[in-house]
Amino acid sequence: MKQLLLVLAALFLAACTTSREPEYVVRPDGPRLSREAAQAYFVERSLTSQIRTPLDTPLRVVAAPLPAYPQAIRRGQHAASGTVRVTFLVNSDGTVSDVSLVGQPNSVLAALCLDSMLRWKFLPISRNGAPTTQRLAFEFVFKLED
Repeated sequence: MKQLLLVLAALFLAACTTSREPEYVVRPDGPRLSREAAQAYFVERSLTSQIRTPLDTPLRVVAAPLPAYPQAIRRGQHAASGTVRVTFLVNSDGTVSDVSLVGQPNSVLAALCLDSMLRWKFLPISRNGAPTTQRLAFEFVFKLED
């Protein structure tokens, strides 16, 4: 999770300092990736570690945009930070459904996460040759600027 926060911070800083589309390297020997590809890499790593019974093919992210952390909720009187934990189903066709919040996170941050997750997509998954669903969990961390 710490690596994800570092990448998000780097993404934010890169977006502020250049007009050219930033590129990211997520492994020491890895290729340069777009923001979307870097996000997908970290989401995929976090989720695949949860799968105990192997799928026919590894879980692969098609799209997993992370929520924006708007300036309005990072600063000022109504600044919000915290962790939003969710559980969800990856359906056999790769879509996400049954997204549930764990605990009682900040409602604004939770809404940002839920909106983001509606756009998550995976390659179709199967187990033992049959289409399957997989319940997974993910944790979004929002940290205020110092």
